[in-house]
Amino acid sequence: MDKRWFVYFSVWLKSGFKKTESFMLSKQEYIRKLHNLFEQGKIREVNKLVYDRLLVDPSDEEVRKYSRELALNHPFSSNSKFLASIESLIVENHNRITSPALKGWRYAAVIDHAFLGKASKTTPEYRSKRCSILEDLNSRRGSIKSVNNILTDIIKIPTLRDRWQFIEEFIANCTDILEDSFIKTPEKELEKTLFETMDSNSLNVIILGAGCTGLALANSLKVSLGDKINILIIDTRTQNPHIRRPYNRDWLTNIPSKLFSNLYDPLVTQILEEFGEVNYLGAKINLIEILFLYSNKMLGVKFLFSATYNIEIINHTDVDLVIDATGSKIALDTPSDLKSHKYSWVKRQESGDLVTQYRKYGVNENTPELTFDVQLRCSGNYSYPIIDGKPLTTAMLKITSIPAVHYEILINYVAKHNYDNLFYIWPGRLTTELNEVLVFVNLDIGSYKEIRSFYNKSTTLS
Repeated sequence: MDKRWFVYFSVWLKSGFKKTESFMLSKQEYIRKLHNLFEQGKIREVNKLVYDRLLVDPSDEEVRKYSRELALNHPFSSNSKFLASIESLIVENHNRITSPALKGWRYAAVIDHAFLGKASKTTPEYRSKRCSILEDLNSRRGSIKSVNNILTDIIKIPTLRDRWQFIEEFIANCTDILEDSFIKTPEKELEKTLFETMDSNSLNVIILGAGCTGLALANSLKVSLGDKINILIIDTRTQNPHIRRPYNRDWLTNIPSKLFSNLYDPLVTQILEEFGEVNYLGAKINLIEILFLYSNKMLGVKFLFSATYNIEIINHTDVDLVIDATGSKIALDTPSDLKSHKYSWVKRQESGDLVTQYRKYGVNENTPELTFDVQLRCSGNYSYPIIDGKPLTTAMLKITSIPAVHYEILINYVAKHNYDNLFYIWPGRLTTELNEVLVFVNLDIGSYKEIRSFYNKSTTLS
């Protein structure tokens, strides 16, 4: 197998895998069996038990912790075997991994039915000026070049509101966190320097894309494997050479806290958990991205931000694995096994109790029930959902930062007038003192094009 192969990486944190033998044991019996096998030196059996359990329940904190200890205390027997096992997992379990996404596709097909269309997806070009770091932000260690860990400093801020304000200022004004690892490297020496970042004694991984998926994956791998893994993240979304565009997706998320425990940097997890309501993380997407970006830099992950980067340079480095975390926004070759594997299936779906589930968010209770076919169709490295023969595409705008006190007024009004499910009102998962409402507004093709002609980036409403 060619060690330089590409795979589209997507994170789905709800597993549909069949329960294995490890789940026939009680938790206490399971852990005891792990310890016994470990003491006997049967590492292969230990790995299988841990692996099988995590496939079924990836949020099992105790097993995650045990898995990390195994990874840190035992060397890779073979990089090639490790890569082969990853490839085998993806090829053999692709349908199982993607099937849980049916819930989201069903929602779009039923609730957003009036707005399904062929909206073109384009990314607006913009350039933002580099802002100097505020003096008061510097006094509170707002620069990534501070000697102390900013994540620790954030946790020390006594009130949640001050802590939240500090992070928002940090996101808006700390520009040096957006600089890559090679900003001081002369361009003519860049290729040589990139080659030298690959360590022959480590598992060398390149991740394409410094968004949520790429940053989270890098953080989990680095926390789990430490110095045994060497990671370079490449992103082409730049405002200037070697400086990434700001992270500006400031809408709320809905992530159970158990999905982060013992998987990522514990300081990042603690910050997000303390912002959230019980059992949920309190975060906007750009907050998660910035915390992961900072944490990864502290852990030794390297970054290259370049709009003109030639991906062919990868062939000249000693890289073991290249992961596409861009949503297949770039054209890459895939292993022959993946190319020949046809990920195409058709599932007949019904509305079920979708309307009942989402009425509390303003969905019209008279939304008609539908029966439709869902097909997963592949094009290159990417899989697309097809509803009754048509691509599932929708356009929408999001209204963010609405104070939570307005939720009842909004939901009562929308519930009476939302005949076509134009609106979706999300009440947020932040703590009471910080919480906000997020409003989704569906757009038909005409509205989408008209709005895009006026606005191509985030806009403040007066």
